[in-house]
Amino acid sequence: KQIVAAAKANPFYRDNTLFVVVPDCGRDNKVLADIPFQHHFNTKHAHKIFALFFGKGVPKNKVFNNGCDQTQIAGTIGQLMGYPTIKSESRKLEAAIA
Repeated sequence: KQIVAAAKANPFYRDNTLFVVVPDCGRDNKVLADIPFQHHFNTKHAHKIFALFFGKGVPKNKVFNNGCDQTQIAGTIGQLMGYPTIKSESRKLEAAIA
């Protein structure tokens, strides 16, 4: 809340800032593993995360309740900021792009 308020208070950052909140990784769903719910088993669930985007370039007042793959984040941020991400590994989160 304080970071968003600080950005809104500064004319340079107001209406010119993209905020992205994501976890570092997903959690595996292998409940019977020796150590369940880890992220290093390289399964689909280990890469599936939530993502919260708001700010410049993101549709306002829209909520998309879909998980995403962590590899989609870099390309999405690049497109929202106007930078090419030709080496990003996956498709972009089209729902996050206005």
